[in-house]
Amino acid sequence: MELHLPKPVTEVLDCLKQAGEQGYLVGGCVRDLLLGRPVHDYDIAVSCPPERTAELFGRYPLVETGRRHGTIGVVTQAGVLELTTFRADGRYRDHRRPDEVRFLPDVTEDLARRDFTINAIALGLDGTLIDPFDGQGDLAQKTIRCVGEPRQRFAEDALRILRCARFAARLGFTVEPSTRIAALEGAESTRAISRERVTAEVLGFLAGEQFGQAVDVCLPLFSGVWPEAKRLASHELARLGLPLQAEAPILVDARLLALAACFYRVRMGGLPQSIQEGQQAMEQFLAVLRLPRKQSSLLGQGMELLVLPPAASHAEVCRRLPCYSAPAVDRARLAAELLGQDREAEWQWWRQAPCRDRSGLAISGRELLKLGVPAGPEVGRLLATLRDAVNSGQLPNNPECLLEQAMEWRKTEP
Repeated sequence: MELHLPKPVTEVLDCLKQAGEQGYLVGGCVRDLLLGRPVHDYDIAVSCPPERTAELFGRYPLVETGRRHGTIGVVTQAGVLELTTFRADGRYRDHRRPDEVRFLPDVTEDLARRDFTINAIALGLDGTLIDPFDGQGDLAQKTIRCVGEPRQRFAEDALRILRCARFAARLGFTVEPSTRIAALEGAESTRAISRERVTAEVLGFLAGEQFGQAVDVCLPLFSGVWPEAKRLASHELARLGLPLQAEAPILVDARLLALAACFYRVRMGGLPQSIQEGQQAMEQFLAVLRLPRKQSSLLGQGMELLVLPPAASHAEVCRRLPCYSAPAVDRARLAAELLGQDREAEWQWWRQAPCRDRSGLAISGRELLKLGVPAGPEVGRLLATLRDAVNSGQLPNNPECLLEQAMEWRKTEP
C-alpha cells in the first residue's frame, strides 16, 4: 500500500533500516490507515533491544520510563513516537500488566500478544503488511475478534474488555460472538482497573460515532464498573442510543446523566424524584470515574434540572435561571429526551430567556464600576437582579436602560 506518513515517522523508520534493524508501524495507527481514518499516534515495533534503540536515537529527546518493558519514547515534531522491542508478555497477576516481558527476534510473535486482530497488523516502510491473524479480513467484515483465545486475552488485561466496547462504538463494528461471551464472563475483573483508565474508556465509548449501534451489545461489558449496566430494559437501551444533534462534550454528558438516572431506577425501582435522590444517583454513578470538577458540577446541575418538576410557566423558568447555567440546561434537555421525558415546552422557555447566563446581559461589571458601584458583592448582586428583570420582561436588554435602573435601585437602597 502507498504510505503518506509524517516526515518524522518515515525518518525514524528509515534510521532503523539504515542501522540494519527492523521497524514496523503497529496497532491502532495501522488499523486507522487501512480504514482511511485520521491517525493521531504512531507506535513502532522494533527488532533492537531498548538500549540499542536509545543509542540509535540519542540525538532526539527520549522518554525512557517504559525501558523495563522495552519501550523508548522518541520526541519528534510529530509527537512522541513509542518504539517497543518485539516482545512476548510474561504472566499477568493483576489483570492489567505483565510481571515481565521477553524480547523476541520476530514481529509475528510480537503481534500474537496483542488484543484484537484488527490491532495485530504490522506495516513496513515499503508498504508491506504482516497480518498473521487476518486482521484485514475482520476490518473488511467490520468485526472485533480477539487474537487467540478470548478468555486468555481478557484474563491477561481486563482493560481490553472496555476497549472492545469503545472500538465497537467508535468504528461501528460488531463483536464476534466468542469474544463478546468471554468479555461478559470477565467483566467483573474490570473492577481492578484504575479510575483514570475506566474514565477514558467510558468517555470514549459514549463519544463513539456509532454509539447507538453498539450500546445494547456493549453497555453490559461495563457491568464490572456499574453492575446495573447489564440490567437495563431493551427500550431504555434503545432510547440511550437515539441519535441527537449536539457537540460531543454535550452529548457525552447527556448520556452520562441518562445512565445515572437509569442505573438509579434499577437499584431503587424508579427514577430520582427529588434533588436529594438526584444527588445520590450522581454520587453513586460518578464514584468509579475521575472527572474534572467543572464537568462534575455541570452533571450535578443537570441532574437537579431533570428531577425538578417541569416548569409550568415562563416566569417559573426565569426564577430558576440564576441557579442553573446554560450548559447545564443544554445537557439536561438532551438527557430528558434520552429518558423519554416530554418537557419540550419547558426547554423552549429556557431558550427564549434573553439572558440565559450573565454573559447575555448587555452590560458587565465594568460599566457598573465606572458609575461608582464599589467592587465586591454589590456588583454581582446588581447584575443578577438586572438579568432577572430582563428575563421577566420588566426591562429591555439595553445598556442605557440597565445602567439607569441600576442607579435608581442604588438611590432607593437604605
